[in-house]
Amino acid sequence: MKNLLIPTDYTLISLEEAALAVRQLEGRFNIVLFHAFDMPGSLMEVMMRTNALRQQVLITEPLRQRCKRIKQLNNQIGQIYFRPMYGSTVAAFRNYILANEIDMIVLPADYRFVPVLNESVNPLSLFAKAGVAVLEMAQQTPSPSQNQEQERD
Repeated sequence: MKNLLIPTDYTLISLEEAALAVRQLEGRFNIVLFHAFDMPGSLMEVMMRTNALRQQVLITEPLRQRCKRIKQLNNQIGQIYFRPMYGSTVAAFRNYILANEIDMIVLPADYRFVPVLNESVNPLSLFAKAGVAVLEMAQQTPSPSQNQEQERD
């Protein structure tokens, strides 16, 4: 099973975009929902930050429930993980790619970076230098049956 990295801003909309992107691919996948956060520059910043707590709040219960529902509706998806990266360098990102065994980076149609915290890092320049295939998905409109499934939720 391949591991797909898909950027997220922790909103239900970004999750739906990820699900739409996967529907355009063939095979079974694990989805790694990714957001990059900059590392503190000094020891004082480390002591003053409570980012870990703030980032945990980003993963809301409705977001968790929607992940479960997307998995139920799409047999292509094995697991969905939220795995942030802490760092802003190409070297840190390459290590992240290796550690999470990422096979491909998937950018939903019309992807636009949305920072969720002041420490959020735009990953597009990292993606270009990652040494992993980047697939930019075409715009797709949901089929009537997909719209009906979403309305029932």
